[in-house]
Amino acid sequence: MNLSWYLKRLQAMSVKEILDYRVPQFFRTKIFMRWPSFYKDHSYDINPNYKGPQYNLEKLIQLFDQYPFHHNYELFHTVFDIMEIQNWRKDIHSGIVSREGYFGSIKRQAFDKHGDVKIIAEISRLHFLPYLAYKHITNPKDSYLERIKEILVGWDAQNPYLHSINWTSGIEIGIRSVNLIYTHHILKQFGVLQKDFDLAFCQLISTHYHFLKRNLSKYSSANNHLMAELMGLICIGSYLNIPKQEDVYHWEDLFYEQVEKQVLNDGVHMELCTRYHSEVLDHILIATSFLENTNRRIPQRICEHLRSMFDFVSHVTYKGAKCIFGDNDEGSVIYPFFDKNFSLYQSQLASSNYKFETTYACSGKIDFRNYVIYGIDFREIFSDNEPDDAMFPVSGYFFSYDHANKMKLSFDVGPIGDNILAAHGHSDIFHFSIAINGLEFLIDPGTFQYHTKYSRWRDYFRGISAHNTISINGKEHAKKNGRMSWIACPKVDILHYDLKGDQVSCEAETNAFSKEGVTHSRAIYHKKSDQKVHIIDSVINQSRQEAEAIYYLHFHPEVEIEHQDDQLILHRKTNRLIITNDFISEGEIYTGNSDIPLGWYSPKFGVMLPANTFRFRITSKEDLKIKTEIRYA
Repeated sequence: MNLSWYLKRLQAMSVKEILDYRVPQFFRTKIFMRWPSFYKDHSYDINPNYKGPQYNLEKLIQLFDQYPFHHNYELFHTVFDIMEIQNWRKDIHSGIVSREGYFGSIKRQAFDKHGDVKIIAEISRLHFLPYLAYKHITNPKDSYLERIKEILVGWDAQNPYLHSINWTSGIEIGIRSVNLIYTHHILKQFGVLQKDFDLAFCQLISTHYHFLKRNLSKYSSANNHLMAELMGLICIGSYLNIPKQEDVYHWEDLFYEQVEKQVLNDGVHMELCTRYHSEVLDHILIATSFLENTNRRIPQRICEHLRSMFDFVSHVTYKGAKCIFGDNDEGSVIYPFFDKNFSLYQSQLASSNYKFETTYACSGKIDFRNYVIYGIDFREIFSDNEPDDAMFPVSGYFFSYDHANKMKLSFDVGPIGDNILAAHGHSDIFHFSIAINGLEFLIDPGTFQYHTKYSRWRDYFRGISAHNTISINGKEHAKKNGRMSWIACPKVDILHYDLKGDQVSCEAETNAFSKEGVTHSRAIYHKKSDQKVHIIDSVINQSRQEAEAIYYLHFHPEVEIEHQDDQLILHRKTNRLIITNDFISEGEIYTGNSDIPLGWYSPKFGVMLPANTFRFRITSKEDLKIKTEIRYA
């Protein structure tokens, strides 16, 4: 945490946050936690009242028969063998090994010293441990149990408590705790844990508990990180025999408090990112499952929030095409890396159909994630129900479907991220996307990277020019505050929406460009019987000073484009889409341009591919009305 980063963060902090949290946090992490006596605590044994998921050998064999046998773990765009990895502080992309040292002194963004912290941390989530535990149960003659011991001992030796980069982030510690617990539970249930191995597991899980309880994210840091930390505390507090049960109840109360704060009234997580929404959903789902496994009753209001979160997930994918808003780093709590067809969103809909008896479109097959969470109690429920048109009025997400032509329209009329620091939000007000027959046409180009080393590309992918919207005078919708946050976020007003009949519509207005003397509104009308979408942008120039409207459209790399006078003709396989407006003849297509930059697509975290972006500019002192028609087939 360097000085410049801290100063930028301070701009968005209240005096109360600085005095009550940041100052004590500074002294705790920089000074007091260096003293062994400050953090030296007991190791706990297993809670005798914990009744976790039960597993069945026959069912496990059936489960693994679905997947090709391999140990290759794909991390972003690199593959490594989980049976061979030995260095737990190594960035496998750059080869840099993070130096061992006190966690409070480690600068996580010092790439030359530590490599990419995101890559190192992802490996140390230990997603593959439950898989190895299951593999040992189904193949006890192989070396899986020895490999688990080797990983456990090696990781612990290379990451002494509080003395490595893998102790610098609570979200990683919370997720790692869950994978350690599930692994221990599987092995314990099948009676293969020796006493010393059992003790080593409990000691490591206990240190995670001691860290989390002293280092909870608060105030402007109270986002998905805090949910993961509380998940970790609840899971550990349920699984281990913590003497101070009042502490466990305290984490439970904090957890419920955060669920109500972080889940908006329409069921969307406050950070307004589709992937982070699903990650937090799993934090809540897994934490509540552990509470239920200790006979704790989950309040009805929490169940209702969880149920509403599943409803939003039902609109994230359609016919295999994903609709991504905001940052996406593909994070998971439980990650079945061996299942190449695994979709967290589809797996969660299966969870909902089982837990809440919903009927979301679902394959009906049992998957690894659900089996880890629920064990033999999980039931496969098949459904081919199509989603209805939907509006999430608090978060500002509008979805329209033409099921006859397998077409989906997504429209963002919400604010940028949460109301704290808008972390993980993009400058994507009025961005829209279109997919036909499971193929993405108009897209959000993605995320690419978080690391400071890639700050120029980080700014591009989260910026206004990487979204299907309009910028005035090249301005963003808000002011960037470091690599993750935004300040001075604008207001967005939903003027109307209509989900009834053959034509559905939505219109909203923003004051994002008020300093330029301009108000921007966008209305979208989807007439399904005509297979048309009409987009009307109104740029009201109150200042009567010359203003430049810059219009962006981004296309999937597999889309072929013909630019013919006043229209763009798009092809992808057998599907076609035609875009027409009065200004297209003045625009240009940019492909993989690094200078501006424009024309890039990030299908996965850390991956960047050339794609096509169309841009045109209009300069005027008067009001503008830009009418765009999109025909699809």
